[in-house]
Amino acid sequence: MKIWVLMPDNEIRRMFFPEEVASFLESQGEVTWNPTREHYGISELREKLPQFDAIVTGWGCARIGAEVLGEKAPSLLLHTGGTVAPFVDKATFEKGVRVSCANEIYARSVAEGTLAYMLAGLRRITYWDSVVKKGSWRGTYPGNSGLYEKKVGLTGYGAITRYLLPLLKVFDTKIYLCSSHMTEEEAKGLGVYKADLDFIFSSCDVVSLHNALTVKTKGMIGARLLSMLKEGAVFVNTARGQLIDESALAKVLAEKNITAVLDVYEKEPLDANSPLLKLENAILMPHVAGPTADRYPSAGRHAALEIERFIAGLPLETEVQASSVEFMTNL
Repeated sequence: MKIWVLMPDNEIRRMFFPEEVASFLESQGEVTWNPTREHYGISELREKLPQFDAIVTGWGCARIGAEVLGEKAPSLLLHTGGTVAPFVDKATFEKGVRVSCANEIYARSVAEGTLAYMLAGLRRITYWDSVVKKGSWRGTYPGNSGLYEKKVGLTGYGAITRYLLPLLKVFDTKIYLCSSHMTEEEAKGLGVYKADLDFIFSSCDVVSLHNALTVKTKGMIGARLLSMLKEGAVFVNTARGQLIDESALAKVLAEKNITAVLDVYEKEPLDANSPLLKLENAILMPHVAGPTADRYPSAGRHAALEIERFIAGLPLETEVQASSVEFMTNL
């Protein structure tokens, strides 16, 4: 088994492949590591890909599709990131390349982060931190809230939502889910209520976005929906910033007693002139909901384990089907 790791030689790769994980990958076959600090270009990929049985990709790598694949294609593509939509195309699957990714590892970590953000917003953690650091105690005590028995609205049903549901149920929450490809019966089986966006934004105590970013979902949350958030609500976005109208959100936050916990933005890093930076009821995180840094080695090890399974003739644990790519973030 000849394995080509396309990820550049930098700190990020070493986070995914620390010495122990790198050694485990090397036990699966003959590994060629990218010795440079740059991503490979199209011409070099086209020339060298036929030499390898498996390739390992990461953030920033070129698409392994029609532009680079020739007559002989690798058998496996192991992506250390979540969505594979930017890294494969129709030709990838037509050439017989089997694709796997670390989406389950990412999703589990983001679900944990989402729960943390919900609690931070409800309990006003950043506010109380600032109060104490300023030498005060409770001051006028504007109060805080808990998650128990709250109405929680989730938009989109994918891996993150799947991991988030059991975490929320610990708090006896009533969960409303908006998903275009879920039936009432399926929602009932999950122990949630199927609802539309209008109901979720107008009725829920916590609203959390979990849609993939596609042409259809870009800008799906605008001023109308955001203005429907009820007083005291917490709005969380760990999905993609381009799902919402950021300027409309800033306006609503300035006018209403709601809290937004944002991990993603229309443009990243967040612009230094963004009105969000001036709002005390906006908790701003730098796209770190997940995976947390301690989970990166798990993603690298997962790629090695998938190769091990392939060699042994076992099913891949997280194989991606061509039909599912259209539902992944691709912008």
